[in-house]
Amino acid sequence: MGRGYKYTAEQWKDITNADCVEVARALGYEFDEKRSDKNSLHIKEHSGLFVWRNGKGWYQHSTGAQGYAIDLVMFAKGCSYKQAMEYIFSNVLGRSDYEVNKQYHSSVHTNAQKEKPEFKLPERAANHKRVFAYLTQTRCISKKIVASALEERTLYQDDKYGNCCFVGCDKDGNSRYCSKRSTNSDIQFRGEAAGSDKAFGWKIQGSLEIGAKLYIFEAPIDAMSHATLNEITGRDWKKDTRLAMGGCSMLPIEQHLKDYPDKYSEIVICTDNDERGNEMAGIIKEKLIGRYKVTRRSSFAKDWNEDLTHITGIAGRENISLKSAVSEYYNGETADSEINRRVVVEETGQEAGEEMVV
Repeated sequence: MGRGYKYTAEQWKDITNADCVEVARALGYEFDEKRSDKNSLHIKEHSGLFVWRNGKGWYQHSTGAQGYAIDLVMFAKGCSYKQAMEYIFSNVLGRSDYEVNKQYHSSVHTNAQKEKPEFKLPERAANHKRVFAYLTQTRCISKKIVASALEERTLYQDDKYGNCCFVGCDKDGNSRYCSKRSTNSDIQFRGEAAGSDKAFGWKIQGSLEIGAKLYIFEAPIDAMSHATLNEITGRDWKKDTRLAMGGCSMLPIEQHLKDYPDKYSEIVICTDNDERGNEMAGIIKEKLIGRYKVTRRSSFAKDWNEDLTHITGIAGRENISLKSAVSEYYNGETADSEINRRVVVEETGQEAGEEMVV
């Protein structure tokens, strides 16, 4: 394996698909059968923390956190994605009883679909005022881009809590996934609708014309922020596709490239500018290099929405246009951008510039 990635393709597959029950046991978790049910095991001394009996994932009712085995290790140990991979490889996959136990968990229920809750979108609110205000005012995203997502029904406000609901669809336009984000800045709630299929990530579907690119983000808000930066600088934000992984998962990328083979001239990785995001960028590049032209674009701040909100603040303070603020920020003409420039150069080796929003 090149560029420091020591796992073979088969090992990488085993690590990312590790049995969650066995990973929980390796982490020292104990199960409380009294609070468990036929589909999930409750982890003792952790509020609302469960793993699926079939070993396919975990979730926590109290926070909405969920994911796969690697996510559970990061959740439990507070470590990086790469460290979580190493933990599973060293402490779980090598055990002599691992394969036997994994097969048992997989066969606890003969029909996996019966274990997984039926996918159902949260009820839609009569209007989407809270979502529109949150995304355009708090998050500084273009009104045109938010309105477009609302019109395409890939975004809406849920009736019960007023959350942002980001809907991922399959190639035929059928809803298959929904991530939820609180519109209340004081409550950092993030979650997914029960039964969501993570393979169908939220996206801004581009035109698929010749020369179009596929941009990959961790979250829908970052994808919308990046599109907004393109709109500000006069670029056609509708040409290219922007896909959100719903965290750090290869599933949406693999599914999208399966649905749209040979459609993109370039894949641009725009994961967060932090340890986990940079590690995931390396993993994505390792998986796709050779099949596609793959490049990395880092935000100056932690993510693209932070860049956008910084730029909006500069425009307001200096009473200049957003386009001028973009130039100031990315060309190092403000204190904000000088601080963040060092982060980009030191952590990713990437010199910044206005081309970062292409």
